[in-house]
Amino acid sequence: NKDLFILYRYIFLIYIAFAVSLAYIIDSLFDDFSFHKNRVAFVISIIVILVLTGSQFKNGYAFNNKRDNHIVSNLADNMSKSIELDSILFTNGDIESGSMWYLQSNGQRKDIIVIVGNLVIHDWYIKNMSLKYPEIISTELLKESSYDDRIKKILKNNISTRKVYSTFTDWEGKSTTDFEFVPIGVVHRVILKGTSPGDVLLAGKQWQS
Repeated sequence: NKDLFILYRYIFLIYIAFAVSLAYIIDSLFDDFSFHKNRVAFVISIIVILVLTGSQFKNGYAFNNKRDNHIVSNLADNMSKSIELDSILFTNGDIESGSMWYLQSNGQRKDIIVIVGNLVIHDWYIKNMSLKYPEIISTELLKESSYDDRIKKILKNNISTRKVYSTFTDWEGKSTTDFEFVPIGVVHRVILKGTSPGDVLLAGKQWQS
């Protein structure tokens, strides 16, 4: 059920229904107004379809043209400026995750390991990430059934060897009882409670400069 829940946004049933209906209409037109039987009706039908399709394309193009929209690249750039080399970044959703993946696809900041926080609960995600980053995420996490326990174990296993950052502070469960979030730029540095924040504040000053 959890896997199906995250797929709902990619299942556009209305588009499937529209495509099937359009195919049915075109097929009917070919049967009822074939080129040889009624050339005029056939040509008119094709023109109507082209006009309607072209009109929808024209009306939607201006709205969907994102050529001059740099939100994704700007967000990714700002996040990367806030994060030190060879760090872990927990993201929460498509906006932050997609922005960082876009940046890395362009060959920048591949040293940052992006972990999508809201996917940690899914076993398939843990298995895939353990293959890609076995030193960061272990299949031992599969023994943990709760989101909070998995997040907590990832943090405890890595926070002493790598800097850890997060784009969100609203962590479920008891993880926040063991960690603190220090704002740096547009992200938060995750540190153990009781840890001196000296180097964290220094990083923040470097980002501001």
